Amino acid sequence: MVTLSSPGPRRLVGVVVGLAVAVGLHELLVADLALAVVTGGCWGGGVALTLRHLDSPMGASSGGWSVARWSGAFAGTLTLAATLGISPSLHVPSDLRFAISLLVVGFGVLAFNLGGAMVLDATPEAGDGGA
Repeated sequence: MVTLSSPGPRRLVGVVVGLAVAVGLHELLVADLALAVVTGGCWGGGVALTLRHLDSPMGASSGGWSVARWSGAFAGTLTLAATLGISPSLHVPSDLRFAISLLVVGFGVLAFNLGGAMVLDATPEAGDGGA
């Protein structure tokens, strides 16, 4: 039986999400192909790693306050960076501001999950062997 707990489907979902974000961003918001591709790559990698970590100690339902406070701090600072840090006072067109915000959030999700993967793979009983 194929589920999202196996590597193949997780990677496929990540690729589909990454392509959808990249193509959608390029077609609808910005002409810069590099911005669209990097944003799509961040979102695709972030989604694939999020699916990898669903059953790990990083999962949303485990850890209690000791994990939730750091996840909340991360989400709060990421939201501030994406919304207030890229503000209308920058005098950048709104479509480009939105695209950069998507990049910031996508990179944040990817970075959070890469950090978790480093910790989980360093702990043999918590990681899944790099799958």
